[in-house]
Amino acid sequence: MPRRRAHYVLSTHWDREWYRPFQHFRYALVTLLDAVLDGLSDGRLPGPFTTDGQAILLEDYLEIRPERRAQVMALTAAGKLVMGPWYVAPDEFLSGGEALIRNLRRGMQVARALGGEPSRAGLVCDQFGHIGQLPQLLAGFGIRGALLWRGTNEPARHFRWYGSDGTMLPVYRFGRVGYCSFAFDVRRADLAGQTIDEATLAANLVAFIAAEAAATALPPILLFDGGDHLAWDPRVTEAVQVYAADPSAPVEIVFSDLDTYLAEVLEYAESITAEAYGELREPALPPRAENEQYLIPGVLSSRIDLKLENAACEQVLVQWAEPLAAWAHLVAGAPDETAFLAEAWRWLLLNHPHDSLGGCSIDLVHRDMRYRYSQCRQIAELAAAQAMQALAARIGVQSDDGDALQVTVFHPVPAPVAETVELTLELPPDWPAFSEFFGFEPLPAFRVYGPDGREIPYQRLAQRRQRTRFAAFPHTFPAVYHVDEVRVSLPLALPSLGYTTLTIRPGALDPLPPHPARRPIAQPTRHPSAGMLTGERSMSNGRLAVEVAADGTITLHDLVSHQHYSGLLDFSDDADIGDGWYHGPALAGAPVSGGTATVSVLHNGPYLTTLRVQRQLRVPAQFDFSAMQRSCEWVELPVTIDLSLRPACDRVEIELQLHNTAADHRLRAIFPTHAPADTYLADGAFDVVERPVAVRADNYRYRELEVETRPQRNWTAVYAGGRGLALVAPGLLETAVRNRPDRAIALTLLRSTRRTVFTDGEPDGLLLNAELRYRMWLLPLREPPDRSRLNLLAQQLAGGVQATQRRQPGQGAMPPTGSLLALEGPLTLSCVRLAAAHTLEVRVYNPNDTEAVGSLRLGLPTSAAQPINLAGDTIGPAQPVVDGVLALRCGPKQIQSWLIRIGA
Repeated sequence: MPRRRAHYVLSTHWDREWYRPFQHFRYALVTLLDAVLDGLSDGRLPGPFTTDGQAILLEDYLEIRPERRAQVMALTAAGKLVMGPWYVAPDEFLSGGEALIRNLRRGMQVARALGGEPSRAGLVCDQFGHIGQLPQLLAGFGIRGALLWRGTNEPARHFRWYGSDGTMLPVYRFGRVGYCSFAFDVRRADLAGQTIDEATLAANLVAFIAAEAAATALPPILLFDGGDHLAWDPRVTEAVQVYAADPSAPVEIVFSDLDTYLAEVLEYAESITAEAYGELREPALPPRAENEQYLIPGVLSSRIDLKLENAACEQVLVQWAEPLAAWAHLVAGAPDETAFLAEAWRWLLLNHPHDSLGGCSIDLVHRDMRYRYSQCRQIAELAAAQAMQALAARIGVQSDDGDALQVTVFHPVPAPVAETVELTLELPPDWPAFSEFFGFEPLPAFRVYGPDGREIPYQRLAQRRQRTRFAAFPHTFPAVYHVDEVRVSLPLALPSLGYTTLTIRPGALDPLPPHPARRPIAQPTRHPSAGMLTGERSMSNGRLAVEVAADGTITLHDLVSHQHYSGLLDFSDDADIGDGWYHGPALAGAPVSGGTATVSVLHNGPYLTTLRVQRQLRVPAQFDFSAMQRSCEWVELPVTIDLSLRPACDRVEIELQLHNTAADHRLRAIFPTHAPADTYLADGAFDVVERPVAVRADNYRYRELEVETRPQRNWTAVYAGGRGLALVAPGLLETAVRNRPDRAIALTLLRSTRRTVFTDGEPDGLLLNAELRYRMWLLPLREPPDRSRLNLLAQQLAGGVQATQRRQPGQGAMPPTGSLLALEGPLTLSCVRLAAAHTLEVRVYNPNDTEAVGSLRLGLPTSAAQPINLAGDTIGPAQPVVDGVLALRCGPKQIQSWLIRIGA
């Protein structure tokens, strides 16, 4: 019988930053790749060399060694250097779905730009668990197999992984020490600073091959030599070559890559019997002697300020910058901003390696991340603002008043919304003002008119006068001017992913001439002002009623279903002696709750009523590590909560601000549901996952205990017995439903930890004196959760509305109200971007477990849509677009992408 073949794959697992900052690691990377290129060129290294499934390693290298680009391209073209498919190795639960797609796309683009084809091996060797949609994402890029380690205790080297939508990928699971097994067992890289002799190295290799052959049921064997930050060791290459040259050796060794190995595995895919389904988040079960994988779940909430910033960057790119820049280019002749937006994505992706976004690195690494987020936001926010200005200039508005302002309000959600919104208007300081009574506070007088010319009443919320602004010009110096900011709430009908136009006119002057040195006096501009306040600590909009208890918790009355929810928005604070990887509970770290509360009325009007609850939580100042208990010194941790109701809305809006004054603790917001549920729902990347409330019954047997906290992207919902709650909180990625009779949703607000890897402890992870702000919506449930609606509400909360102003009416053919597209049916919009000249890329997905039928209604002329895969390649014949409508039929959890040519 022919000998079995072992594929020796030389790589390195390269955390771009972790226990050392990026530039320190890059110095080592340059040294490593210098040696690899020299070895590949002179033949000492047969190759190929794999760059850990990432392409960014070569980008980082060539910034320092640009003179070696031609050599890199030649080796890549020859298959001696293998990179991709990823740009960086991401954390799958912390990156949004679109970010994962852009990561793969950029990784493949970089590989091709450097002269080769990207790897089609789905290497995710060190990620902290795996999302259920990863098989569909990888398959959408032509990737036919995955290689992983964490998140499963499957003992077989190979299993079939069925993703959330049913996509199946054959999977190779690494052995005892994962992707480091060869490094530990052959190289003995675990013996820090020591070198083993050639005889021991050869013996270790023989033993390792025999062990892997015994553990692998399929004929091909993988020898993956790719430990953390390990350089090429010529002695190992020589040992492998000696073994390979021995015709009597029981196994044939070939120098190979993961693609070649997977191709051989696929020949035997039908014989794989082990199976796994959905997301892989199982904690470690067997003793370390059998397998050392850990899930490491605490990264969901470490350095939570960076998680919030990451969510904000993804949101401004996907919901604002990309669709509006595309729209402005297609209809207003604005520049094609694709290159700028690609640069914004690059800055964002640089923060997505699992040890960066995971929040488990040293302080300097996470300080560097703030700069990258800033670069991303600068580009994306400017692109969105300029697109809005370009579109507003093309809106044809008839105005007979040269003093009027044109305000164009943009709405990024692909469904119409008719409710009150808040706008900050910038009024000329010379517009007339009025005062109540004897002139205690001048109030700018103005009236608001909708696109149909009818006056829209508004509720005045706040104002700031004489604010400085500037206008930049290409050929002259900037002009500085001043405005009066006035914040208002008013009812608007906002079209799907579109805009509406308002006209703002100054109020009528008082007939009595003003004093020459004073601002013109106006007649008052007022509107009916009956608010929704029902008491000093309560409010109601006819659908919901909210009461604030003496301790600061709230009671929510659903006036439609007559269900009542009490004790909401309590806080639980417990000790955290862990690090970026784990919440570390302490034996003497019991939770504390309670505190004092004061309530004030921030707004009381017909369009927005807001109660401000100010709570002083008393918590231990820190953890006493010498006594291993929470400190006897207590501090006050101030929390400000704004609770708002709008007319006819079925949600309570919550804005929460806290000033962290304590160390070594975890703070969670608690929302009791008293719904007799055994499972609950939470959204994920292109997914909605049903999870059990209780941890596994045999949890005590596990080496790594399962924790009650699990991931969400934007929302968590609990429903049973005709009652329940949905909590929508974009950017906060860790929730739990506590296995207690109250079935409370527990939302992690912060973890304050001081431990960092390979240090004596550092301060930044404590988040001491950090000012943290959160926005969330709380909805009572009268029926099982509507997944697509909750996704839509999450987009609405995250996106909000934005407005741009003009002193002169627009001159163009666009109507006062318009829509780029609308998505109808139980589907979720993921992407709208300019893919090429006159071409939109649109992506939707079905969050449901059953087939969904819907449609895309386009606001621009088109006749056909081309289905594409996630990589952007055509996968079928063009589909007709009839009267601007593209019919959609999505299978359970299916992602669909389309190229839509704009024009007749």
